[in-house]
Amino acid sequence: MLLGDAVTMEISDRTSLTSGAARAEALARTRQMIRIQRRGRGDRLPPVVLGGSFIAVTLLALTQLESFSTEQVLAVCLLLPAYVLAQRLGLDDDDGSFVMTQSVFVVMLLLLPLAAVPAIVLVGAIAGERRDPSPYHPLYKLCHIAMNGWFCIGPVLVLAAAHEGPASFDQWPVYVAALLAQFVFDGTVGFICCIVSGGNLRAHTRSVLWIDAMEIRLATIGLTALIATNGSLWAIVFASAPIGILILVTRDRRTQVARAVAVSDAFDEVVEQSFVDPLTSLANRRKWIEAINNAEDCRQADAALVVTAVMADVDGLKCVNDSLGHQAGDELLREAGDLLREAAPDGAVVARIGGDEFAMLVVHRAGELSSAEIIARIRSRSRARTTSSDTTLSMSLGAASCPSASSVRDAVDLADRRTLEDKRQRKVGRAG
Repeated sequence: MLLGDAVTMEISDRTSLTSGAARAEALARTRQMIRIQRRGRGDRLPPVVLGGSFIAVTLLALTQLESFSTEQVLAVCLLLPAYVLAQRLGLDDDDGSFVMTQSVFVVMLLLLPLAAVPAIVLVGAIAGERRDPSPYHPLYKLCHIAMNGWFCIGPVLVLAAAHEGPASFDQWPVYVAALLAQFVFDGTVGFICCIVSGGNLRAHTRSVLWIDAMEIRLATIGLTALIATNGSLWAIVFASAPIGILILVTRDRRTQVARAVAVSDAFDEVVEQSFVDPLTSLANRRKWIEAINNAEDCRQADAALVVTAVMADVDGLKCVNDSLGHQAGDELLREAGDLLREAAPDGAVVARIGGDEFAMLVVHRAGELSSAEIIARIRSRSRARTTSSDTTLSMSLGAASCPSASSVRDAVDLADRRTLEDKRQRKVGRAG
């Protein structure tokens, strides 16, 4: 039946396939709860009113219930587990979410006392509800579940007024009227919730039509099963056949989802690694070029942004490689990468773009920081920095910003030239 909040899962334990999917579902649930809390009591009122009134109607119907026959008791014992299982298994489509209880529900209507149907639907909905970690009050959760039971009231009223006998195709006008009454009750509840919660009515209408089309197909299966078996308990077995098919489909889709997740994770890992320098775990040249292009786009979208480029060359790398070996040189590069990562402002891209060349790109607002502050931060961290081989870390630095450079690429080129100038001056200083 149509769920009041129009949210069900495609596969009940789909989130167990991957922790990423579990985090995504948890985040979606949290955002929904925050949205409801912020809107106040408006979103919580329909479930309380509609669910509470359905529970009251169910209890009132039970007062009209006469004794069960042995066959009807057995029918309840077969129908209720089938209904619960169908409730737990859901189908998702671009146009909506759907649980396959209709064929079982039709058999329930024509085999059991009508006064008992709302109670069985309520018990089945409670037992078939998926575990929800939301911190709502248990009474609110109960009302939220019960709210979706209103669909059964329409068919019960129509069949009770018609005083129908055994299931027969001759009674098709009554069955059509009962089905239409179900759609009216179910749709009314859904539209009330959609309007109060500020949902998209067009999307909701499309969802309702998709679900109603599915309900018609399943109702035909349930009715045919009853007529073919002369209203015997065998009708329950045949009406439950779609549930068995859904179990097989769910199992297959679960496998397909697991494979898709594995392929997606592998692809994401390959893509991520293609942007990472394996020695320092910083961004590589490919990522650096992408960062420049993204910063250029940000500048075009918001002219108030400032992009600062900082270039750094590790001093004496060739000497370290020649005298102490490449392992010591690699350690020096890793130390330089760690230093720049620590000195970088939040959100900065830090990359190793060549053998001993590093770069940093920072997008910020004017006045938040300057290139001189970034360089001073790097220098202060590098003064006492040494490697395990007692190699002192020293870097030549240059920085530039856009503006005053005309573009981010020009700022990068200017920072690179200033780095070369800094390297020459440091060599002159050491020679002097």
